[in-house]
Amino acid sequence: MNDKSVISCRAVIIKDEKILMIHRKKDGREYWVFPGGHTEVGETPQQTITREVMEETSLKIIKLSEPVFYINKTFSENECYFKCEVADGEPKLSPSGPEKITENNWYSPEWVSLEVFKSITDVYPNEIKVTVV
Repeated sequence: MNDKSVISCRAVIIKDEKILMIHRKKDGREYWVFPGGHTEVGETPQQTITREVMEETSLKIIKLSEPVFYINKTFSENECYFKCEVADGEPKLSPSGPEKITENNWYSPEWVSLEVFKSITDVYPNEIKVTVV
């Protein structure tokens, strides 16, 4: 990968037959994504996923595996998905999370039963569903 590569790191967190997802509304679309985001300068993917999960869910990662799923979006943009375990607690956006939450642009971290997860059609990326359940 070159120095201008963009890496997005996402967490696959399953606990008690539930998966932690971010329910998202943006630009008139409502959908679900895995917690995570882009690496910052000087960060490792592991540091990125730890920071992003804390910002988006207020939960601390206690165990992080090797990546379990990759998506090569373009030559310079890639996503990697890590299976993670988190400490107990209820997911909520942290004060350091997204700043501009409005009626038409919001995030909500939620535990979703694996049965319901299988039936959600607006999961990004949809192809990871086969990998995690």
